[in-house]
Amino acid sequence: MIIKGKIFGTNADCLTIQGDKIIDIGKEIDGEVLDFGNMLVLPGFIDIHTHGAMGKDTMDGDDIAMQTIKKHMADHGVTSYCPTTVTMPAENICMSAKAAMRNRLGEGAEILGMHLEGPFYAEAYKGAQNPAYLRLPDVSLMQEILEGSEHFIRIVSLAPELKGASDVIRFLAENGVVVSAGHSAADYDTVMNAINYGLSHITHLYNAQSGLNHRTPNVTGAALSSKKVTAELICDGLHVHPAAARIAIAAKGVDRIALISDSISAAGMPDGTYSLGGQRVTVKEGVATIDNGTIAGGISNVFDCFCNVVRWGISIEDAVRMASENPARIVGATRKGKIRVGYDADLIVVNDRLELVAVIVRGQVWMNHYSK
Repeated sequence: MIIKGKIFGTNADCLTIQGDKIIDIGKEIDGEVLDFGNMLVLPGFIDIHTHGAMGKDTMDGDDIAMQTIKKHMADHGVTSYCPTTVTMPAENICMSAKAAMRNRLGEGAEILGMHLEGPFYAEAYKGAQNPAYLRLPDVSLMQEILEGSEHFIRIVSLAPELKGASDVIRFLAENGVVVSAGHSAADYDTVMNAINYGLSHITHLYNAQSGLNHRTPNVTGAALSSKKVTAELICDGLHVHPAAARIAIAAKGVDRIALISDSISAAGMPDGTYSLGGQRVTVKEGVATIDNGTIAGGISNVFDCFCNVVRWGISIEDAVRMASENPARIVGATRKGKIRVGYDADLIVVNDRLELVAVIVRGQVWMNHYSK
């Protein structure tokens, strides 16, 4: 299959797909042609932090939930993602990971591995995480979860100031798992020390963490100042002010930022009552909160976040990198995030108004709203 259009990151106007791979860029080869004229052909977007959508949650732990979420992702230009847990018992986490493994491929977006949010979080910054299941970091428990999930875990978010965190960070880093600071009350020095023994990522920068002060830089200050860590940004227009997003991108550099949705089961659904980790979530006028008024994740998607940052003054080229190449690199998805020969044929097409026109997942056309 030949895709014609403006191929992102190249001077070419076509590429060729065979099976699930890109096999050529720039040559005219005989075969079925999808001609998108002057539209932009981009690498498929990747969401490394999303809890659910369409009334389904990763923690449902069943095939129907996973398949529903996978299809919703693909419908919105996300061709691969990391299902994200919440703070719950180990058996629930492992059940969800096994469901994700069973449904890694098939219809919809590809599952790259799990992102564990909790249970090793600080009470003061628990956000919408269920306090009943918070635990101190424990290597034996973490090993139990890794083995119970058949090592299908790519990221673990934790609070590095908690007792036992340093041992867990070292253990995870040694096992090839990305360790992220999240839901944390840590001070600057604690985060910087954690970076020295394996922490390499920051969960939803600015949100649910000790914030930047000119005398106490805290988690946010460490995240912005260190070139050794990458960071997530929820750019739905609610979680992070546009100016704060621009500051983060300028401070860290485009290569160290990944756009995420942090979406929950209410994504794609009308206002109403939903659940997150056993807690009631109310969505009213597009804002999801638990009963105490705390924001409970997002109801947007990475494609919308991409459009937002472009509106906020970030170039399309940089926005694409934050939505595709960077998250792929963070989770070690070495054949995703770019349009290159030999890479997975995960592609999206947008028009000059940044409207999503087509989605191709692993070489299969998932959506095509364009006809000449």
